Amino acid sequence: MKRILIAMTVTAFLILLAGCQKNAIQAPAAVVPAANEKMTNNLARLIPDWHQISVPTTYGRKWAIGFSIGSEGYIGGGEGFPPGASAQFTLQDFWQYDPATNTWTQEANIPYGVRSAATFVLGTQGYVVSGYHEPPAGASDVPGFIYHTVYYDQASNSWNFKKDFPGEPRYAAVGTTIGGMGYIGTGNGKSNALNDWWQYNSATDTWTQKSPVPGGWRNNAVAFSANNIGYVCSGWSQYYNGNDMWEYLSVLNRWVRATDLPAIGRAEATGFNWGQGGMVIGGNSSGSSPTALNDVWSFDPSASQWTQHPNIPGNGRGGAVGFSINGTPYIGTGYNFLYDNELFLSDFYYLDSYIL
Repeated sequence: MKRILIAMTVTAFLILLAGCQKNAIQAPAAVVPAANEKMTNNLARLIPDWHQISVPTTYGRKWAIGFSIGSEGYIGGGEGFPPGASAQFTLQDFWQYDPATNTWTQEANIPYGVRSAATFVLGTQGYVVSGYHEPPAGASDVPGFIYHTVYYDQASNSWNFKKDFPGEPRYAAVGTTIGGMGYIGTGNGKSNALNDWWQYNSATDTWTQKSPVPGGWRNNAVAFSANNIGYVCSGWSQYYNGNDMWEYLSVLNRWVRATDLPAIGRAEATGFNWGQGGMVIGGNSSGSSPTALNDVWSFDPSASQWTQHPNIPGNGRGGAVGFSINGTPYIGTGYNFLYDNELFLSDFYYLDSYIL
């Protein structure tokens, strides 16, 4: 009788155990995302970080121009030491970056060597205004300020001249796009640093001077725009230590003090549109002994708030180029101070995309 009861008990336990195993929740297998892959569920998400991409040239450059049109990024000009050069000079090569293939393609050269120019994008055309030209050693052309307005047409891979900029020729100015119009301002003029502000209408090919940027003269600042409002931030300045920010209400032609960058003052930072606002990266700190910075900040106009992101790799850089492609920020080139010498950089990086 005991054997029968034991057998019945064992049989019932096995049936119960089988039922529990059938309904058990299996532990998920470990998933290791690729370096640039985001987890799509709510359990995990890759911590944003910078990742290196290919470079347009193996030699470095500083103070180049850069912008994005559609799904491509562009960089060109600047000052560098190409192979075989006896001294640094302004470059005129121009390159397109395709993030889908991680490749750079050389496009039509800028009409002249240029560095420290202001840029803005209207539709599928990238505009380059002002800047400085330093010819190669032994060249017949002479150095000097640039007053031209030229644009790169993406469809035809060509450069075209428009009406010359009527303001004082300058370099180290800023540029941005607001409400379908191009804007440039500030910078170093032939005789003085500047704080003027100009609007360009491509439909009529005309320039109109607007209200000056507050805070006195400044150069090597950054600019970006959002919701028909422009922003000018940082730079070597007359009254401030380079972390102040001003917003331009284009409809009213009026400037208003915005939320200052919550970090050390700087010049030669990299700024561009990103997400619903803008991004400011690196630069050189203020003072008689500036230090190259590698901190990364974004500004959200809807909350008037700055957010810090992972630092760019290395010891920091000023005079770099940055742009955003489909919500992903990119930065590269520039220079940093190494034992009182300038180290020109050629490396390029992108930051893992955030869910905006």
